[in-house]
Amino acid sequence: NAIIEACSGVKINIEESGRVVVMHQDLTLCDKAVEMIEAIVRKPELNQDYDGTVTRIESYGAFVQLWKGCEGLCHISRLSDHRVEKVEDVVKLGDTLKVRVIKIDEKGRVDLSHAATIEGYTEKEEKPRDKKPKSSKNESRENKTHDGKRRFVKKASNKEEEPDEVVVIKTGDQE
Repeated sequence: NAIIEACSGVKINIEESGRVVVMHQDLTLCDKAVEMIEAIVRKPELNQDYDGTVTRIESYGAFVQLWKGCEGLCHISRLSDHRVEKVEDVVKLGDTLKVRVIKIDEKGRVDLSHAATIEGYTEKEEKPRDKKPKSSKNESRENKTHDGKRRFVKKASNKEEEPDEVVVIKTGDQE
């Protein structure tokens, strides 16, 4: 509704396939509506560089907003091509920071690296950690309670699937 109001009554149809049709006689209003829609559905791309804004600083890194609705973490070890003692030694709240998307996990969390955008930087190989294998979301696993009794927990995912792609079609004719 905010897009329709901001764009003087454009018509927006979202089909089951995920295709979005934007209609209005004024193409500039269609373009404005398309930009607003793309900002909502836009997703970060792996290995792409973005100029973001530092929105929060923690001891372990800086949170960087790539655009409204998309934020990622730049870990302290990836803020520079050399060792950093404190996050504040490199960035301050509100700074613009060039970052590269280096990972997007299964929950949609975005890992960023400023160091990867520095010319001549080469990624250091990380030592593999011994981690317990993760169970899949729908599989049962055994847990022991504090009194030593066994119980089985089944994890289930209630997350609905999103369309793989949203296609935006602009038209100058209203139907």
